[in-house]
Amino acid sequence: MRRLLSPATLAAVALTATLAWTACGSDNSDKIVVKSGGGTQIRATPFATVPAPEGPIPTRTADFASLCLKTNQRQWSSMPPMIIDPNLSYSATIRTEKGDIIIKLLPDIAPYTVNNFVFLACSGFYDGLTFFRVAQKPLPEGIPHPFAQAGDPSERGFYDPVRGGPGYFIPEELSDRKFLAGTVGMSSGGRGTPVSGSQFFIVFEEAPELDGQYTIFGEVTSGLDVLESLTPHNPQRDATPGDKILEIVIQEGQ
Repeated sequence: MRRLLSPATLAAVALTATLAWTACGSDNSDKIVVKSGGGTQIRATPFATVPAPEGPIPTRTADFASLCLKTNQRQWSSMPPMIIDPNLSYSATIRTEKGDIIIKLLPDIAPYTVNNFVFLACSGFYDGLTFFRVAQKPLPEGIPHPFAQAGDPSERGFYDPVRGGPGYFIPEELSDRKFLAGTVGMSSGGRGTPVSGSQFFIVFEEAPELDGQYTIFGEVTSGLDVLESLTPHNPQRDATPGDKILEIVIQEGQ
């Protein structure tokens, strides 16, 4: 499929391509290529989207402390069971080499996404992973806003549930919430495409072209300065790894 985009939208398409974990090497069947003159070649993703679960949100089977436990497991065949209570509040402290980033999670608008993120954080999935893609000012050509992306065990940005995630995709949970500075979203190729089971991104400033295109599940309440201090990184160009996530600590409140 080929369509022409106006110059005003080219930067947004380029950012979408970046957030879609552009694949490496010859595995480029899911690439979005922006060509000069406004032409865009879009190849269909080889992966199917995951439908939203039907019926009421399941209740968890035990208290949070007994469900939020470290494990050596890093791959699963399907989405995790419910370990949060969507009626309670949750925060995530991302401890990095540069300092702490505190995120208020939003189970009221994205309960399955928050539950999935909390499950992976509790299991230790993110421990030792890096911010593998960081666009800081001055921005690379075609990237309209600074952002940081993490959660890929390959550290290469693979659009793949196994190499680039925990073994599964998750449902899309779109809302009318806006992408403001510090907004946390799940990586995908944009609205209607498979949503990563683990890769997330944080924008450093308002990004209206992303509104309604990606699942929003959190907002930074402290540590935006830490985000802005992350080392710029391009996984297709840089041989050294990005800044490391030491661990993500989850707190449950009332």
